[in-house]
Amino acid sequence: RARGVGRREPAVPSLGGSSDEVGALAIDAAGEHVAIGDDSGEVRVVNLDGDSQPPELDAAHGSICACLAFRPAGGGGGGLELLSGGTDAFAV
Repeated sequence: RARGVGRREPAVPSLGGSSDEVGALAIDAAGEHVAIGDDSGEVRVVNLDGDSQPPELDAAHGSICACLAFRPAGGGGGGLELLSGGTDAFAV
């Protein structure tokens, strides 16, 4: 271990395990949700408040999830959409 480098407590509680290496993370602008994408193609959303159910996702990638981004949902309803890109050549 390098001098002056020690273990610190995580800034947020553990978000749970993934089925493969985590390759992409995104946090929404309000800091309420984090999206996690892994090398198996799985994408999941975790609520950082810990009190509410995370949203169900409709799709996953056939291979590595390479990038994630939140954006405001269309239609002015105030919700969020999660976009993901994978090495399977799909944007979901």
